[in-house]
Amino acid sequence: MGTNKVTVTYNGNKYYNNNTKTTSFKVIKRETTTKATVTNKMAANTTINIAVQDRSTGQAVNSGNVEVINAITNKVIAKGTLKSGSINITTDTLTGGTYNLTIKFKENTYYKESQCKLNNQKIEKRTTKTTVTTINDIINNIKVKITVTDQITGKKIAGAPITIKLPDGKTVKTKTNNAGEVTQTLTLPAGKNTLNIEYTGSNTYKASTATHTLNVRKLASKVTLTKQTAAVGDTITLTAEVKGTGGLTVNGGKVIFKLNGITLKDSKNRTLYGRVINGRASINYTIPVGYQAKSYNLKASYEGNKYYNSNTTGTVQLTLKQRRATITVTSNDNIKVNGKLNIKITLKDS
Repeated sequence: MGTNKVTVTYNGNKYYNNNTKTTSFKVIKRETTTKATVTNKMAANTTINIAVQDRSTGQAVNSGNVEVINAITNKVIAKGTLKSGSINITTDTLTGGTYNLTIKFKENTYYKESQCKLNNQKIEKRTTKTTVTTINDIINNIKVKITVTDQITGKKIAGAPITIKLPDGKTVKTKTNNAGEVTQTLTLPAGKNTLNIEYTGSNTYKASTATHTLNVRKLASKVTLTKQTAAVGDTITLTAEVKGTGGLTVNGGKVIFKLNGITLKDSKNRTLYGRVINGRASINYTIPVGYQAKSYNLKASYEGNKYYNSNTTGTVQLTLKQRRATITVTSNDNIKVNGKLNIKITLKDS
């Protein structure tokens, strides 16, 4: 390239003298034409096909570097090297939106620089999928795992903002970790609950939603009673102990007691029940005089509460014994013949 010299020499013959002449000429690079098409308009994976030709001959230019420039920021967003006259360049820098791109072929040894413009290129956000699975459905420890993935590549999306709408209308906000998932603890009542989960999207990704239904189970409860011995007419205290799974202390809910299958009531025919406080429920019950001295089957039933299931004890014995009576007899002393004898008899509950 540049200025070149050519020297021509004539050696002469028997009729002509020899002669030499020198001339110069300038060699310039050939003109090129650059063409480009966006073949994949997906954000974070945008592909542009670039082809460069000799402007005069139409032949492919098989070497040289090309650049893709964001015309708004004037920054190079992708580079490549021509092979066989064209190249596909992929860039992960474009998010969803409309762009003006400049495609530039950089001059090489033989060819001049050229460029083309791709204006109003609409880049689409990537589609996503939000999935939810139940990790634990026991009340007071409810956990769900939420995952957000790129629907095209299957890659999990880190830092994805999540909004969880609970059945009562309240919302919980969270986001996925570096692995593209989050395990969230929730406060829900027992029974069927439907969650509405939304990934709110980003500049690169479209929003996506999921609906998840889980049946929240209450904790198991265990009720125990201790056998007792009493006498007819006694007022006794019946106490049931209520524990949760793993020996947890239960609070809330009521316990009723049954003797031979009949619910215990007070003198006004009202059911006697004890409220569970710190794992214990008690009632005071006066054993009617009509009961016989023998063993009776005693049970306690816990009605449950919003955290614990109901449960009933096994049968224990309430043994009623006869009451002890004390008799005292006194009389007047030194009674004369044909006199009057006074005898006083006293019978007491001892």
